[in-house]
Amino acid sequence: AQTESAQGVMPTIDIAFHPSQLNQPQDLIAYLVQVQARILVHQHGVIAPGGTEVLAQTIDLVACFMGYGVIFSNTAYQFRGGCGSCNNPHLNREAGLPELETVYALALFCVIKGEDIKKVKRELKSHLYKSFRQAHKEISQYLQETTNPEHTLLMADFS
Repeated sequence: AQTESAQGVMPTIDIAFHPSQLNQPQDLIAYLVQVQARILVHQHGVIAPGGTEVLAQTIDLVACFMGYGVIFSNTAYQFRGGCGSCNNPHLNREAGLPELETVYALALFCVIKGEDIKKVKRELKSHLYKSFRQAHKEISQYLQETTNPEHTLLMADFS
């Protein structure tokens, strides 16, 4: 599909979703961002160590570093129970990273960007906050103590 703009014809991307996903806004947002991150990964030919076998994890990491780590952390674990009619697992996002690894990626993003963890606490599911705080502390401490020149560059703007 294409749309007309002042600059000419611009390509568009159609992203299919199920109307029932509107009942789960965080899952829908995470799904839409995951699709966008997948497109970015494919367009830029980014292949993580491990190749295509870790493509789903790479996509989730890219999405976290696009600024959607809280939503991805909150939607990484999906309750599989329910009566059947109230839970449709096909409407949930397929997480590439497990919940705690997603929380760790969120903590890494927050440390690198100098984000205040209090903002994250307000939005993150309560059972994830302790793991987030521990990861944030561990990453911060490591980056302050490391002599690895590539890693020290991550903290150069915040020292």
